Amino acid sequence: TEPVRPLADAAAASLPVSLTMLDGLDGVLAPAVADAADRAALIEVARDALVGFGDVLSLMDERDAFRDQAGVGRDLFERLLHTAHMIQDGADQLFRWAEDAHREARTAIEAMVGSGGGGDRGAAASLGGDASDESLRRVYEDELDAVRRFIARHDIIRDTGVPVRIVPTPGWLRASIPLAAYDAAGPSARRQAGTLYVTRAPSGPALSSVVTHEVVPGHHHQMAVAGALPRVMRRVVASAAAREGWACYADRVMDESGFFATPEAKLMRARDASWRTARVMLDVSLHVRGMTPSAAERWMCDAIGLDAALARSEVVRACARPTHLSAGAIGQREILALRSDARRAWGGDFSLLRFHDELLRYGAYPTALARWGMGLA
Repeated sequence: TEPVRPLADAAAASLPVSLTMLDGLDGVLAPAVADAADRAALIEVARDALVGFGDVLSLMDERDAFRDQAGVGRDLFERLLHTAHMIQDGADQLFRWAEDAHREARTAIEAMVGSGGGGDRGAAASLGGDASDESLRRVYEDELDAVRRFIARHDIIRDTGVPVRIVPTPGWLRASIPLAAYDAAGPSARRQAGTLYVTRAPSGPALSSVVTHEVVPGHHHQMAVAGALPRVMRRVVASAAAREGWACYADRVMDESGFFATPEAKLMRARDASWRTARVMLDVSLHVRGMTPSAAERWMCDAIGLDAALARSEVVRACARPTHLSAGAIGQREILALRSDARRAWGGDFSLLRFHDELLRYGAYPTALARWGMGLA
């Protein structure tokens, strides 16, 4: 089968970054390969392989050997929904839900903009580029301290005590981490400290959202809790919908608790909801409804105002990993439904802290499995 053009284009575009990354590998290899000459030889072999791969891509491009159709088809797409994420929806049902949720988000945005509330999202970076590593680290550490104080006052999650290191992104990684990215310790690591790589610091509520999504109560907290669970399966088995859904839910619960209180923050949250539900529609359209990648790029620009580069990035991700781009929105939906059922079942004994403790006892299991374990199936 011919490769999909957007994936081939993404591979070609990543080659310069990949070659640059090789320049930073010597120190990484040193603990495993003591001899400097051996390390240099390994790096040179990798460099030759990447250059050869680029030559093959160029030759295929000259021969027009790529296809502009990315869909895996309804059967495989729905099988992934049902097995990898344990989501019961079919593709059409999922699309209709996302379409309604997207429409609600767009209505909220229009109301806020029409009333003069919110202003600009403020996504432009306030620190980065020439900012010192220490300044960048301090901005994130101060925001993390503020988030943790808010969480403690509102009893949202139980502090694990697991640290997270905030590290300026190494130069050879910056092309692939334009803002920030969380890297968890492995499930068998003795020390469960995580790392937040930071390249730039956005201004306004966008910085808060990076911290709540990536660190606490988001990815870092979920993975730190999972890493300490006594059952190996609960440390290792994870669903993308449960993992990304928890991070999106973390933003949502912080908003509900009053953390994102300004008009600017409310507008940012509505735009995020619009983006995440548009991702679900994109995912289904590409893989089930016959939309081509080029048409998908145009739709993402029109639907949520993405620039061409970001729209292409979203489409490439959707092509490469069917259902994965939907994970955040549908995962959050499942957690919210479970929370509603827990509230009804537990009555006066319900609290956010108890619900989060109970849910995270199952690590990042598919939420349907956690529901069964919690006696709420």
